[in-house]
Order: sequence, then structure tokens, then C-alpha cells
Amino acid sequence: MFVDVSNMTAREIQRLGHEDDAGPVQRKWQPRTTAGGGHRGYSISDVWGAACHAQRINGAYVKEDHWEWPSETATAMALSRKSNRNIMMEALENTFMITDEDRAAGAECLKFISNDMTFRALQNKLTDFDRSVMKITAVTDRFFPQSHRLELATVACLPNSHERALKRIQEQDRIKQTAGYIGAVGDKVTVTVDIVRCVFSQKWNTYYATGITANNETVFFAIREPLNTGTTLSFRGNVKAHRDGQTQLSRVAVV
Repeated sequence: MFVDVSNMTAREIQRLGHEDDAGPVQRKWQPRTTAGGGHRGYSISDVWGAACHAQRINGAYVKEDHWEWPSETATAMALSRKSNRNIMMEALENTFMITDEDRAAGAECLKFISNDMTFRALQNKLTDFDRSVMKITAVTDRFFPQSHRLELATVACLPNSHERALKRIQEQDRIKQTAGYIGAVGDKVTVTVDIVRCVFSQKWNTYYATGITANNETVFFAIREPLNTGTTLSFRGNVKAHRDGQTQLSRVAVV
């Protein structure tokens, strides 16, 4: 008795015994899963270079993608600004986007952050975040998107931290080069200064600005609204104290 197999699949024919000599079905080779889930991983140079590439594109650290309505008649929101992490990951998959300057900046950022973490550790001043950063700077092999998801997201924010740290060092160096006090305690003075620092104090719920006069004198004072560093402004106020080579003003008002 013969069976019409013209419309059968190869597997159905084998089950009927017509292809016994075909042998068992061969198993396809599957690559062994690695620590990176099969991903080739990203080199340390690429990761830190891509992070600096993202910082260069945004000019700051952007945590989440920004979406906005492109017009009043638009029916869908448009992506207006990508997060640093997403820009970084895009560059890691397209490494031609990472310039030599980005890689050099990445190497300098890694070196600075690593030294800073070591210094804090010696002073026993590491926070939980610092400890996680210290582990990242100790990576000597490759970063994998599956097993290093959090680490990659953290690296994306570090070039901005590096830039802010360098800015603080430059501000402090300039302040150290100043000398002399303004007026006597209790005097009413008017000064014109270059604003070199403005930080918010959560303890006092106000901003503290530091400026340098044309005579290379440092003044600092509390103010309700933030001031842009690099601007030159004139103020009127009372000399409250002379401290550590700086003149503290109170009751300050912009002239």
C-alpha cells in the first residue's frame, strides 16, 4: 500500500517512515550566553567618550527625554531634547559619532572622577552614590547593556559633574587671588562686582552670591533671586562682617 505524500511536509513524510535514512533532525547551534547576554559589550574608552559626546550635545545633564507640542494644531507631541543617556547609548551603537575630542574628554573625566573618589575615601566622606561611582571607575574590561544598565546610566551624568567640579575649582582659585576688605563694619557701600558664584542654601532658603570688584576685593551676600555667573552688577548694601578675606554685605539691593 502506497501513500500519496506529494502534499506532505518533510517532517510528515519522516513520521510515516519514508525518510528513515534521513536521520534525526539536526539541532541548530546556539551561541553560549555570556555575562553580557550575548552582546559584544562597550569598551571603556567608548563609554566615557559617548558620555562626553552627550554632554557636548546637550551642554548639560538631561535626565529624561523632553517632549513638547510643536504647534497649537499638532496632533502628536514631538521629541525636543533627548536625555544624555539616550544620546550616549545611540553613540555607543554608532561609534563614528564619538570624536577624538570626546574620547580625550572622557579619559580626563574618568581620571578626575577616580582621583576625586579616592580622595573622598581617604577622608571617609563617601556617600552611597560615591561608592557606586567608585565601582564604575574600577571597571577594567567592558560594559554590557544588560548587566551594567545602572552603571551606564550613571556614567551619563558624570561629565556634567566633572564640569561643575572644574568650575568650582576655578571660582575658588580666583577668590583666593583676591585681597582686602571693603569699608568698615556698619558702613553703607555701593559696589560693582563680577559674579563668580551663586549657590542656593537649603538651610537658609536663600541664594548666596559671591562677586569680585575691579580692585580685586571679594564680597558675598544673600539674595532672593539667583544671579548668573559672569555678569557684572552694581549693588548697595551694609557691611556686615569681614571674614576670611571677604566682605559680607547685608540688606543688599541691585542699583
